[in-house]
Amino acid sequence: MAWMEISSLRWVAAAVAPIAKLIKWVARRWVFSPKKCQDQLEVVAVGVGPHIYVNPERSPAITGLTLLLINHLPFSVKIDRMDLEISIESQGLTRFAQDLIQDREVPRKNCKQVQLNEHHLSDQQAKIVRDYPSPSKPCDCPILRIQGKVRLTGWFINEINKVFHAETRAYIYRG
Repeated sequence: MAWMEISSLRWVAAAVAPIAKLIKWVARRWVFSPKKCQDQLEVVAVGVGPHIYVNPERSPAITGLTLLLINHLPFSVKIDRMDLEISIESQGLTRFAQDLIQDREVPRKNCKQVQLNEHHLSDQQAKIVRDYPSPSKPCDCPILRIQGKVRLTGWFINEINKVFHAETRAYIYRG
């Protein structure tokens, strides 16, 4: 009797697997297309406060930059990578990428704060920050423009790239 139950379960599992694949294919193709998924995701800069250090006491760097990924989808997604370009007002400053390894899942109908790693600046980039907007009249709280893309994966999506533009106000420490 137990042998028949086990063989019945194997038969059911064998029959359900192709149906599950078909449902997943239909959902990817029509219900959750990459464009629809991109429209259901938002990326915004969190609050005020990234710091740009260009003072002599420490190496030049951008710290404290936090982005918020808002997931309106009915399933969770995982953040794989962020490619970013940071500008002070309209003046390009730096580009970098960050791979996310730990704690990268954004639950369904929820959000996740992503604290970006400290990004060190070259001497030329530090000079741009020190001299902004002009050497004779420096600004300590410029608008920081962040743009780029976030690469995400999920159960219904193999991979999508969400392009975003965000702004926040940064504090410059000149020393």
